[in-house]
This record gives sequence, structure tokens and C-alpha cells, in this order.
Amino acid sequence: MYALQTGETYEAAKAPYTDFGNYDAETINAISMLYELDIATGFEGEFNPKDSTTRGQAAKIFMNFLESIKTRNN
Repeated sequence: MYALQTGETYEAAKAPYTDFGNYDAETINAISMLYELDIATGFEGEFNPKDSTTRGQAAKIFMNFLESIKTRNN
């Protein structure tokens, strides 16, 4: 989405999560971007990719995403 909007590639600093597992570089970059933009913050140093997402967590991510868009458009 970032590349579509800007025409540039977004390279995030690797997020400090300890449970990335065997993800490819593109997936790690996407998760790190969510962390860097304060959209997803993880829990106690982990991203928890295998856990289910609650409605509350999904709502928080969605609201953080909307805030991120609003902040960057102003």
C-alpha cells in the first residue's frame, strides 16, 4: 500500500519481536512497518502471529491505522 501511494519502497527497521520465526524478508518488513508506524505494538516483546486476534485488538489496529493515515495527510 505504501508503494502504491508513494511509488517508493518502505524499508522499516526490524521490530524488536522475538517470535518472527521463519518469515521471509517481505513479511518481516511488513510486520516491522506496522510496529514502526505504531499500528501494531505486540505484547511483551512478541508479535504472537499464531494467536487469534480479539475484536478489541482488531479495533485498536484499525484505529491506529486510521490515525496513521490522518497524521500523514496533514
